[in-house]
Amino acid sequence: MPPAFNPIYQTVETEGVKLHVWHQGSGPLLILIAPGANSGTCFDPAMPELSEHFTTVTYDRRGYSNSSLESPMMLNPAQSARDVVAIIKALGFQKASVFGTSAGGIIALQLGVSYPEYIEHLIAHEAPTTALLPDTTTWLDFCAATYAKFKTHGGEAAIRFFGSKMVGMDPTTVIAETTLDNAPFFFEYEYTIFTIYTPNMAKLRDNAVSMAVIAGEESKEAYYARTTLVQAEMLGCPRFVWPGAHTFYKLFPSEFVVALLDTMRQLGAKDI
Repeated sequence: MPPAFNPIYQTVETEGVKLHVWHQGSGPLLILIAPGANSGTCFDPAMPELSEHFTTVTYDRRGYSNSSLESPMMLNPAQSARDVVAIIKALGFQKASVFGTSAGGIIALQLGVSYPEYIEHLIAHEAPTTALLPDTTTWLDFCAATYAKFKTHGGEAAIRFFGSKMVGMDPTTVIAETTLDNAPFFFEYEYTIFTIYTPNMAKLRDNAVSMAVIAGEESKEAYYARTTLVQAEMLGCPRFVWPGAHTFYKLFPSEFVVALLDTMRQLGAKDI
């Protein structure tokens, strides 16, 4: 039986925000980066099992939930990557393995670009680098339409419109209260930037970071799964297909732990 969920909470101050951070376990550092419009609590169900192998850390990203900003401003992946470096340093580590999903995957990729010296292994799950796709203008148009929906009908309507392009997920699923609470910040301050921005893939390849990109089996031809094909080709890194769809880590936490540990072993992680 895995241990109970019993993390240690702390605050990490950096660049005008007090990041709400929590961790459990011992051993090498593993940081889990949440997607947009979410709290790090999306990883709580998986944390006890992961804590048997790692000092497992997650956090509310800048502007979200308990890491709110007094003066909200547009997010950028470079600053978001620096937030992760601040957490690594605050916890007294030199390096971390990093898992990021969706927009969190873009932050993970940016870490590999800007701060490879802090990365042990990097896993980017369905990071939506839509500028790399041949139909990139389709997703620019969709971004504009989603933002217009947010401005005219509010966060919940925009989340449902945004979710209409999700593959392998039940569109009638009740939207989590955390997501609804974070939706206005996501659409106003993150979604557009994270749609049009792509980390420097040539530099990431040249940095020779130990990494893999992941697509969900049930995501099929979703745009955020197709991006992983281009990423793997450009980076020369392995691409793995995990079970489930875009929120696999949250809906099936035990299976997520198995897949994550297996991928890290294939990247060369030892004693896990």
